[in-house]
Amino acid sequence: METLKIKSSAFAEGAWIPKRYTARGDNLSPDFEIEGIDPNAKSIAITLDDASHPIPRTITTG
Repeated sequence: METLKIKSSAFAEGAWIPKRYTARGDNLSPDFEIEGIDPNAKSIAITLDDASHPIPRTITTG
């Protein structure tokens, strides 16, 4: 299995996500480039957590 590499031109690695990409800003989705997805994958799921504002929740997939 390859390691997934995810990057965005919207912000630098390790940097805060700019406010315009949050619910407190323009609520836009930043662009992402993902490398290393298995060519046999039928789908992927990506979740982002805000470590500065943890919210307990349940994630359900189907």
